[in-house]
Amino acid sequence: MTDVETLREWRDKLIDNRASGVREARFGDESVSYKSDEEMAMAIRDLERRIANAARPKVVRTVYVNPSRGT
Repeated sequence: MTDVETLREWRDKLIDNRASGVREARFGDESVSYKSDEEMAMAIRDLERRIANAARPKVVRTVYVNPSRGT
């Protein structure tokens, strides 16, 4: 899984490209072309969702079992 900081960089780059009207984004060796503004907005929303999920603290639950014989 990609770390939160990298996801934030990708999101910020997409936001900048969208604001300037550029429909293509480069992430390292990869290039992504978007057909419409809506497709780019969906990619930004997806990155924001992934950032929120990655930044959320994990909840650890412990269940204690206390077996007993019925009396």
